[in-house]
Amino acid sequence: AAVPALVMLIAGERGRVVLAETFVTAAAVICVFQLAAYAVDAVTPLPPDFFGYLFDKSHQLEGYAQNSNAFALQLVMAAAVLIALFPSADVGLRWLAAALLWTAVGFARSRAGILCGLAAIPLALILPKLPGRLRVTGRLLAIVAIAGVAVLLAGVALWGNINEYILAPITHAMRPGAGDSDALRWQSTLLGWQAWREHPMLGGGLGSFLLDRDIAGLPPVVIHSVPVWFLAEMGVVGLAAYVGLIGSLTACGLTALWKRDRWAPGLLIVVMAFLLMGLVHDVLFQRTFWFAAGLTLARVPAKRLDGRDAQSSSKAVS
Repeated sequence: AAVPALVMLIAGERGRVVLAETFVTAAAVICVFQLAAYAVDAVTPLPPDFFGYLFDKSHQLEGYAQNSNAFALQLVMAAAVLIALFPSADVGLRWLAAALLWTAVGFARSRAGILCGLAAIPLALILPKLPGRLRVTGRLLAIVAIAGVAVLLAGVALWGNINEYILAPITHAMRPGAGDSDALRWQSTLLGWQAWREHPMLGGGLGSFLLDRDIAGLPPVVIHSVPVWFLAEMGVVGLAAYVGLIGSLTACGLTALWKRDRWAPGLLIVVMAFLLMGLVHDVLFQRTFWFAAGLTLARVPAKRLDGRDAQSSSKAVS
C-alpha cells in the first residue's frame, strides 16, 4: 500500500501513471496467456495441472493466484485502476485491456468477481458525473441510508425466492459443482459466528480459529468472510477496526470525487469490490487490493522535490 506513495514522493504524478500502466499491463498479459491456453486446451488438452489443480473439476481460470476468486479480485482491482487511467491517451489500448480483463473475469467463473466486475461498469460511468449534478445534504444521506436498509430487509425477507429462482439457476449454469464449496463457505461462517459468541469483545485471538481446530484434530477450515473472521478472532474491537478501514477509504474517495480527482472513481470501485467479495471470501491478504488502494488514494506532494531534497528524501525512505 505504501509503494505508490513512496514512488510519487520522488516522481510525482508521472510515477503514479507508470505504476498504474505497469499494473494493468501485467494483468492483461496474464489474461492473454490464460485465455490462449484455455482455447488450446479446448482443442488439445493440456497437462492436468497446467491451469491449477482444480481446473479438471471446475474449468475455472485462476491465473497465478491458485484460486479463481482471488484471481477475479485481482482482475477487478486492475480494472478499477484502468478506469482511472481511461481519460488519458492510447484509448484503443485501454479498451483492449478492458476487454481482456472482463473476459478473464467471466472465465474465472467467480460469482462474486463477476458481480463486482458488472457493478464497476455503471460506477465508472456515473461516479465522474456526480459532483456536477448532485449536491450532498443531510437529507440525501438519510434517504440513501433508509433505502439501503430497506433493500437489505427486503433481501432477507425474500431470500428464499431469490435463491430458488435467481441464484440457484445461475450457479448451476456457471458452476455445476459449486454446491460443495458453498456448503463449506456457509459452514465456516457459522463456525465463525459460534467462535465470536464465546469471546464477543476481543475475540479468541489472531490465529485461534485454525489452532483450535488443529488441537481438536479437525480438518482445517478458513473463515470465508472477512468481517466474520474479524469478529471470531478479534471481536467487536477488531470489527470496529475493519469498519474504520472501509469507512476511511470511502470517505477519502468521496472527498476526492467532489474535488474532481480523476483517481477517485477507481478508489471507490476498489473499496466496493473488496467489501462485497470480502463478505463471502477471505480476501484481506490479497496484495493487489492494498496496492490498488494505495495507488488511487495517494496524493502528489504540494511541493515537488528536486535536487538535494529529492536525494535526501530518497535516502530517508530507504
